[in-house]
Amino acid sequence: SLPLLLAENVAFKFPHTIEFLAELNAGEHQDCQAGKFITVYPDNNKQAVRLAKKLHQLTQTYRGPRILSDERWQKNSLIHYRWGAFIFHVQQSLYGEIMPVVKRGKKIIPDKRIPFYIKPEMKD
Repeated sequence: SLPLLLAENVAFKFPHTIEFLAELNAGEHQDCQAGKFITVYPDNNKQAVRLAKKLHQLTQTYRGPRILSDERWQKNSLIHYRWGAFIFHVQQSLYGEIMPVVKRGKKIIPDKRIPFYIKPEMKD
């Protein structure tokens, strides 16, 4: 998978140690991180679909958990997706709650990080 991501020149992140990966999978951090090994930030929808197809092919023989906050690419796939921010932004609500948001031009859209998948409020 790493050669593919490097060849695509795509942003991605992964836990810096096996111990930190174990903490993530144990739910010791944000629930929306549980089960994730690598997160990829494609530049656009076309690249996202291309990468999902290729990564699915590369990981078909592996097993892993269901990511509750994300949608599966295909049935029984390890590849999951969700729409959200690459750069972490927050905004304070009228009730004082601090929440993550995605900035799209002048629009600010909630980046809901909950333990089930929801379709985005805004498309590309």
